[in-house]
Amino acid sequence: MLNKWIKYECIRKNPRIRLFCLPYAGGNAMFYSKWSNNFSEDIEVYPVQLPGRENRIGEHAISEINELCDSIIYAIKPYLDIPFAIFGHSMGGIVSFELARKLAVKNMPLPKIIFISATVPPHILEKCEKTYNLSEKEFLKRLVGYDNINTEMFKFKEFYEYFLPTLRADFKVVETYKAAKEKLSCPIVVCGGNNDSFVPVEFLKEWNKYSEKEVQIKIFEGNHFYISNNVKELCSSIIQKNLD
Repeated sequence: MLNKWIKYECIRKNPRIRLFCLPYAGGNAMFYSKWSNNFSEDIEVYPVQLPGRENRIGEHAISEINELCDSIIYAIKPYLDIPFAIFGHSMGGIVSFELARKLAVKNMPLPKIIFISATVPPHILEKCEKTYNLSEKEFLKRLVGYDNINTEMFKFKEFYEYFLPTLRADFKVVETYKAAKEKLSCPIVVCGGNNDSFVPVEFLKEWNKYSEKEVQIKIFEGNHFYISNNVKELCSSIIQKNLD
C-alpha cells in the first residue's frame, strides 16, 4: 500500500495515466477495488481511502471540504508525476470538482479530465435542505430509503459508534460546500442514472456551468447507485474512451 490515503491501488509496469477514485458519503475505497480489471494495462486505478472507514476506522472523518481536499492533495502529490484523472461518485463528485479547482489555484498539475457521477451541482446543492445537523432520530429517518443504505445496520452498536459519525461528517462536507465562480479549464464528463430520485437528469445537465469546455452527459439505467450494475460499461466505454 502506498500510504493510508490509497488502498487497493493497481500499479502497472508502464502506466500512461492514473485514475484517482473518490467515494460516496459513507463509502470506502473497496467500492473501486476491482475497477482496474476493466481498464487497459497502461491505466492505473488509485482508490482514495478517506478517514473514518476500513483501515482508517479509528480516525475521525473530516467534515470540512477545504481540509479534506488539502489533505488529499498532500497525499497524492507524489503520484502526480504522470497524467491523471479523477472520478467521484455522489459526495465524491463534489470533492473531485473542488480538488481540481484547488490544484489549479495552487498551480499544480491539473487532471486531464474529471468524471462526476450522480452529483448535485453546487449552485443547486446550496439550496437543498441541510440534514447533517439533524438529531440522530431525524437523521436516521432521512437515511431510510436512501439507495445503498441497509437499515438492518441500525440494529448494531458499531453502526452508531463508527459508521454514523462518518456518514454525518460526509453529509456536512457536501451540504456546507460553496463553490467558487471560476470554471474549470479541464473537461468534465457527468454520469448518472435515469431513475435517480436524488439527482435527476435535469440536475446533471447543470454541470455545464462549471467547465470552460463542453460537458459530456452520460445516462445509464438505474437509480442513485446505477454505477453498481454498470461498472464494465462505465469503465470501458466512458472512462477509458476519454482517457485515450
